[in-house]
Amino acid sequence: MLERISARQAYPTTRCQTQDWVAYRLPSQVGECHFERHLLEPGLSLVRSRYMPHADLVETSHQETEQRTLVITFGLRGESEYCDQHGNRVTFKAGQTSINSFRDGRGERRFSARQDVQQLRLIVSENTLADYIGEERCAQLLCEPHAPNSGLRQLTFHANTSSSRAHIQALTQLKEINNPDKLGLRIHALSLLSEQLQILTPATATQRRLSDPEQDKLEQARQIIFTQMAQPLTNHYLCSCVGLSESRLKDGFRRYFGVTPRRCLLEARMHKAWQLLEAGRQVAEAAYSVGYSHPSNFSTAFSQFFGRTPKSVSGTRN
Repeated sequence: MLERISARQAYPTTRCQTQDWVAYRLPSQVGECHFERHLLEPGLSLVRSRYMPHADLVETSHQETEQRTLVITFGLRGESEYCDQHGNRVTFKAGQTSINSFRDGRGERRFSARQDVQQLRLIVSENTLADYIGEERCAQLLCEPHAPNSGLRQLTFHANTSSSRAHIQALTQLKEINNPDKLGLRIHALSLLSEQLQILTPATATQRRLSDPEQDKLEQARQIIFTQMAQPLTNHYLCSCVGLSESRLKDGFRRYFGVTPRRCLLEARMHKAWQLLEAGRQVAEAAYSVGYSHPSNFSTAFSQFFGRTPKSVSGTRN
């Protein structure tokens, strides 16, 4: 039986000597579950968390904001999952960096019993991100998700880099949350943010602005992906349908949607497959429905994307 705790409940809270840090701790009967949040500046926060519940734990969140948010999560130990109110899921794993954009924070954080999960997060508001990288690049990253009414979109999921590990280590080795070294915190946090933004959208000195007709064609190409994902779609096919060269298609997707056409297709297929499996479809049926001719290839792709097998999802809705 899952333990359910609402983030609106009044957690026992410890406020440290500096007002920038706030520590939250769940009741001891739930397990060793706590996180610490440091406000680096308005719109930019650093969060360190450790969860090791006695039983499977679902922690609900009801946070609502007017701005979109970029959340960069560095997995340090264990594995957890977040599911938003529309059923979109992201998995956080040790040694991996997950970058996600949120419309709001309504959803569930899920932790397995007796698993030690430790993570480091950077949370950046839309206005703060625009101050650092400009409104155009900010819009590219935090554009509306592909699924209607969705509040969550995974932008990338990759291994922690060697350079990021050095900054992560410096931030996690800070033993006392009232440590006065604010400058060190800020330097390491901004270095992490800068590196991850470069991975997402490498800056160019002469980047051309996308015209309105180009944006319309990119939207058409993305719509084809979601309506024809069961077909063997290629960049060449998308280009011929909307009238763009392959270089313009790939560059436009990266700049306008924050992903490549291939990644957009993979995300669409994986999220649709999850919905089918959760509704009770067989693995092979879900695989064929989203464009995979061989269920084994689908199972491999699904496991790599979500960090769990299709069979572990199939028929779980009740």
